Amino acid sequence: MLTYSIFTPYNPAHRTNPPTHTVEGPGALDLLQNFLDRWNKQGHKYLNMLRSFVDGDNLMLTREEESDFYKEDPERWSTQLFRSIDGHSSDFPALSKREKAAALVKNHVDKSIQTAMVHHIRRAKKFIYIENQYFIGSSLNWEAHKKTGAINLVPLEV
Repeated sequence: MLTYSIFTPYNPAHRTNPPTHTVEGPGALDLLQNFLDRWNKQGHKYLNMLRSFVDGDNLMLTREEESDFYKEDPERWSTQLFRSIDGHSSDFPALSKREKAAALVKNHVDKSIQTAMVHHIRRAKKFIYIENQYFIGSSLNWEAHKKTGAINLVPLEV
């Protein structure tokens, strides 16, 4: 099982009591891929900090093994983790026709998180929990601030 822990210094209070967030299960593999994408773009300056692993260490299960591991757990939750990334922190592959048609990436800004959040807000039946440090948005609906440029739709949908 892959467990991925991160330190997130976003809140001034965290400086005295640093939080650690742990992600387990299939979502940890997606988080790992996001880390690898960022590392491949920016990590060259930190090569001397890498820990050496041997290929045979078997540090991770496959996606199929992860899914099977949690399948029968009666207390499991269905969750989804979204991570943002842009051209400064990762190289984007060429867009497929489907991605271009869905307008997931526009003007080198990835809108997939906004699209996913709006989708899940609209289909939530009983409750939804969303945590995001970038909830400013929906300025197109603020009469005095229509041209502000904060066009994220998530605040309007909530």
